[in-house]
Amino acid sequence: MKYDLCILGGCTLDETYFQNIDGTYNKKPDLVMPGGKGANQAIAAARVGAKTVILTRLGNDEKGRTILDNLNKNGVDTSYVEMLDGIENDCTRIKVNINDKNNKKERFTEAINTFTPDMVEKYKNVILASKIIICQLKTKKEVTEALINFCYANNKPVVLTPDYPEKFRFSDIKNKELYAKVAMIVCNKSEAIQLF
Repeated sequence: MKYDLCILGGCTLDETYFQNIDGTYNKKPDLVMPGGKGANQAIAAARVGAKTVILTRLGNDEKGRTILDNLNKNGVDTSYVEMLDGIENDCTRIKVNINDKNNKKERFTEAINTFTPDMVEKYKNVILASKIIICQLKTKKEVTEALINFCYANNKPVVLTPDYPEKFRFSDIKNKELYAKVAMIVCNKSEAIQLF
């Protein structure tokens, strides 16, 4: 199987709470939607016609199956998604302010914390069968490093979306070596400031 994009990244089930007039929030979320940078990138690519595969880990429960179903419905190849017993799925709780609609996010991670560098070796054939590889910095840094080094050694372009830019500051000599192996960095203004 050949792919246009291979994404190594996390998936979440996002819970949104809208503030009540009295300033409180309901105990149960007002809106529950699958999300996460890895899932969002995979779905966006698949929706515009790219043959897309995701490498990720999910908790083997109702939330995990909801995330998996959403990926499948949007045309993402989930053949290599690992459903693991005994782990919680990642979640972002978003509290939306009633006045200015600004939000405050609380992130709870577990599934993505189980990613290990040996996943790169385990799924090397999938990575090698892909034109472009996309990764984030939500995984442990050693996972991202292993992927970048493997792709560089095998002439596979890597796109990095550094959502935790403090892990990848350009001032760190070790990071400079990794920068040279990345084809493209996609970041917003605040991430760019922290990186450089």
